[in-house]
Amino acid sequence: MRKHLHLGIKGKRAWLLALSLCCWCTTAAMAQTTYTSIASGNWNDPSTWSPSGVPGSVEGDVVIIAAGHTVTLNISPTNTLASVTVNNGGTLEYDNVAARTLRARDVTVNSGGQITLQPSAITTHELRLELLLGDPPSTPTTFQNDGTVDLVVGAVVTAVCTTRFSRITYGPQSLTGTGTFDLGP
Repeated sequence: MRKHLHLGIKGKRAWLLALSLCCWCTTAAMAQTTYTSIASGNWNDPSTWSPSGVPGSVEGDVVIIAAGHTVTLNISPTNTLASVTVNNGGTLEYDNVAARTLRARDVTVNSGGQITLQPSAITTHELRLELLLGDPPSTPTTFQNDGTVDLVVGAVVTAVCTTRFSRITYGPQSLTGTGTFDLGP
């Protein structure tokens, strides 16, 4: 014996609303992308990345700069990244055209990797470690440097990158690793 479920108009609307919300949440989570550099180039050039696109267009993107590639941060990405990893032989380089801000929950510079600045007389950059919008307050932010981070360029300081651990809630933050930091004279 089969029983049929009759929801009526209100029940059908509630069911469609629930189904729509489920699909919307799944789509939002799937929209986050892992971008890996496939060539040296500018951050905002889709041909620098696989898959083709611009990291930071969506909250929570993941960025990996591969060996042998120099990626120049020539824009300030709109959204906070889940993580930025610079692998051995890779370089993340802030450009010398305008002040840039890169926001990520986690930054990792592996042995042989580097973050640096192009020489400039006018540029002040920022690297912010902050939570993603949906992260619980207890989520840690981390900066692990096992490579080289050169946040000041020039014998007379000409370009500077300020690193900030930004939180609106109390929570764990860490700066770890065996790499070197050049924080200036």
